[in-house]
Amino acid sequence: MPKRYKEARLMHKAKLTEMATKLGVSQPTLSAWESERKSAPVEAVIKMATLYGVTTDYLLGLDDTVSVMPGQPISVECLKLFHEKPVWSSDHGWMLVNAINETLCTADGNTLSFTEAGKLFTAAAPFAEAVYPSKNPLPVTALAEHTLLWVEPISVDEYLKNELRGYYHVKQQYVENDAGNRFLFNSYGVKWLAFEYQSE
Repeated sequence: MPKRYKEARLMHKAKLTEMATKLGVSQPTLSAWESERKSAPVEAVIKMATLYGVTTDYLLGLDDTVSVMPGQPISVECLKLFHEKPVWSSDHGWMLVNAINETLCTADGNTLSFTEAGKLFTAAAPFAEAVYPSKNPLPVTALAEHTLLWVEPISVDEYLKNELRGYYHVKQQYVENDAGNRFLFNSYGVKWLAFEYQSE
């Protein structure tokens, strides 16, 4: 049966080099596994399943069902970025985020406040659409200490969020990107969150 290593990686929106590093192998080795020129060891298949958020049976072509598993941890401060997205709670299972009311809706229709949810995780592929920072956002008091920040807009409009998210230069009372888009410091936590610049 054909293996699904590459398919799972692409669903996870991960680059070959990135996943090879996480798996502790060279890029040519992962490429050989994906093209089935070489067989991946059992340990690597298990690690791929964990990284991609799928079962080993799915990777090996034994099951057509993609079993979605929880992905990266989410801090309560970042939940506003996940409006109408599924998240996994270790206490309550899958829930949908309502960032407007700061609540989560469980599968049985109950609602919880952000602080009652317990440990939260992103949805792994295929639910995940965008990759959000896994670290906590900066406090508003720390914004002026930086010259460049990664900005995540808070909005129900996915198109707008994707257009505006990215690196912004820090000015005196606002941040601004190269296209001239601005976010004011006094709208922090309501319209946007900022994360430390990560050099590649």
